[in-house]
Amino acid sequence: MRGRRHTPLAALGLRLPAWPWLAAGIPLGFAGLVLQDVGGVLSRAIFPAANSTNQCVGIRASYGGSIALTLLAVAVLAPVAEEIIFRGFTFRWLQGRLPLFAAVLISAALFSAAHAGWAEPTLFLPVFLSGLLLAYLYAKSRSVWPGVIVHITINTVGVILILVSAGC
Repeated sequence: MRGRRHTPLAALGLRLPAWPWLAAGIPLGFAGLVLQDVGGVLSRAIFPAANSTNQCVGIRASYGGSIALTLLAVAVLAPVAEEIIFRGFTFRWLQGRLPLFAAVLISAALFSAAHAGWAEPTLFLPVFLSGLLLAYLYAKSRSVWPGVIVHITINTVGVILILVSAGC
């Protein structure tokens, strides 16, 4: 299948990788959660006065209180779209112009900036660390699908924790 400019969709990483990459997705998702926790601890030490509840409040307030709709949007649709945009397009473009290390760093920083914005600086480091993992995974597998599985795992656990926690 080809896109608008006759570019095959496989060029965006929309190809099935070897099965071990897919099988590694869930365990790597939990590794991504650990990376985000470490990054969160460091971020709270760096920005102790920063408000770190914007994301929590936003997720709780969105989607009309529907848990199913929240999970569909945040834990399924967003990871698929973000992996295509940040790994299949952005990282792949950077990788064609820069050394692998630089492409991984820059794409992870862009991914993190898109998530943290300026409203919540404590999110930058945790999302940056998971962005490093996702970019490296794309570089090695040449497919967005292992990253989608990792991203879905991270977002699903995060959304569930937000929805069941009373501390938001």
